[in-house]
Amino acid sequence: MDNQNTDQQNDFTSVPNDITVPENDITTIETPPVLENDLEDADVSTTDTNTTDELTNSLNTGTDQANDFLNLDGLIKRCVSGIDRVKQDLKIQKDMLDSAFLNDAVYQEHDKAVKEATKVRSGTKQAITKQSNVAQIVEKINAMREQLKDLQQSLSQSLQQYQKLSGATQIELEDGSVMEIISTVKLVKKSSEFRP
Repeated sequence: MDNQNTDQQNDFTSVPNDITVPENDITTIETPPVLENDLEDADVSTTDTNTTDELTNSLNTGTDQANDFLNLDGLIKRCVSGIDRVKQDLKIQKDMLDSAFLNDAVYQEHDKAVKEATKVRSGTKQAITKQSNVAQIVEKINAMREQLKDLQQSLSQSLQQYQKLSGATQIELEDGSVMEIISTVKLVKKSSEFRP
């Protein structure tokens, strides 16, 4: 009998209030009754409860963020699939429309006349732009377009930095008008040369 008690004590772990439980069977713990004197002497602290609540909220927030991320990821993938599907359907419909024009004799006759007129107009336009005073204007227009493109690119980069530093979505210009900062994000196919 003593041998059995010794074996049993080796298989059990000692728990406060002299309760012994098997190491692998935590669910069988029976708590001793709480006496009124024990409650009066107990130091009840809300800090542990607050910490537990904060941890639970933090875990819920983390779970919510993970769920939100997964939902957003799924939404993006469905949008991309939807865009691809509409593009394919659009191509089919456009091919059908083009086919209707190609098979119409009256349209083909008018199309041929338009192409001939366009060819004549293009030749006339080239002849005019070769004149020295018109050629200078064309050069100025091309230079101004390039300058405008550079200024717009510089503005875009500056606005991104301004928004990042200030967190603002609006900016007041020198003339007092308030402009809203709009960011456009799009999805493009990754180039094979940049893949790891």
